[in-house]
Amino acid sequence: MTKSPEEMLRRKRSLRSLMLILFLGGVAVLILLVRARVRGPTDADEFLETIAASRADVALVAYTVGADGLPDASDPIVQQNAGEKFPLAAVARIPLLLAYADAVVQGRAKVDEPVSLDAWERHHLNGTDGGAHATALRALGLHVDAEGFSVAPKRDVLLDDVVAAMIQHNDNSAADFVLARLGAVAAAQALLDAGLTNHDPILPTAGFYLAAADADTEAGAKRVLAQGPQALWQTVQAAADRFAKTEAGTPAQRQWLDKHPTPGTGVQALWADQALTQGVASQYATLMAKIATGHYGSAAVLPIVQRHLAWAMKLEGNEKLFKTFGSKGGTSVSIMTEAMFAVPNQGDYAGKTRVVVFLNRRMPSLRWFALVRSYVHQQFIMKLALERAFATKVAATFAAPAAP
Repeated sequence: MTKSPEEMLRRKRSLRSLMLILFLGGVAVLILLVRARVRGPTDADEFLETIAASRADVALVAYTVGADGLPDASDPIVQQNAGEKFPLAAVARIPLLLAYADAVVQGRAKVDEPVSLDAWERHHLNGTDGGAHATALRALGLHVDAEGFSVAPKRDVLLDDVVAAMIQHNDNSAADFVLARLGAVAAAQALLDAGLTNHDPILPTAGFYLAAADADTEAGAKRVLAQGPQALWQTVQAAADRFAKTEAGTPAQRQWLDKHPTPGTGVQALWADQALTQGVASQYATLMAKIATGHYGSAAVLPIVQRHLAWAMKLEGNEKLFKTFGSKGGTSVSIMTEAMFAVPNQGDYAGKTRVVVFLNRRMPSLRWFALVRSYVHQQFIMKLALERAFATKVAATFAAPAAP
């Protein structure tokens, strides 16, 4: 039986949405796709073996923080590719949080500043975030429609709510709203203040996906990337600016999946590895150590930063395990990242401040699918933060020559 044009359009949009969700690392859909079919490492020790075998694509820093905010050499120190630039995924939103806290303290923004949902959602590319925006709205007690937009766009939320959506829920549109609200200059200054000197500029998340769609083919993506970082960043910003001027806030915004080519798998792989924002694990570890021990920013800035990063303390069991726990993670296709600090209540490091930064790139598709399903890398990170024997094992593993 011949399908109607409307049915074919719905099918086309569904396929495009699925492909873009795969591109952006949409967790829920991937879990359904790979459940009971893909097996990866099942515990922290197996995961260590896996990343040790592909150590060129792992950046890892872990140590105990001394009272001065520096690594305590009396405990094991783990460093693998610590000074090399790696894709950060949503870990790159930590500097935006710092810029927000600074703006509040300086009076350039207010925690209780009203933000209309309409203004926030002008940055939303429906179908691209694995449902993060809808999750963020529901966490605020708001209702969403079938396309992931609020059903009450004229309603206001607080600027602090948008920042929480950016940090806790990985809402891309929240990050882009915060960047637009604070400005590129404030974001660049936050990188400098944080000591993130070997770091790509913070650009609109939507711009990366729109630029990938504009490149369309793997050959097109290679042409963009071959022009160098500055040209890439200009391309990303220009794509975001065009969308803001021509589609955001219009009916076309809801149909953008039908108006822009869906990136192929070759484009996705190139973009994840070479186009997304990059930074250095050792610099993020130093930053997290300063935040954890009170050596970052002013007495007014620090509590805002700590409060937002400490969202994970609300998760079941963490209050028993930790006195303090702060983290920001992210994922995109073939990439998994995490930056955290913690003060355990128990175990070998009870009462000590621990920092772990983990950046993993270029994972084979099936391994990444399995990791998205299990999140075993978080078991690895937690064990590294809590157990001295395991930290010693990890340090020794990466200090030893790679297996032939």
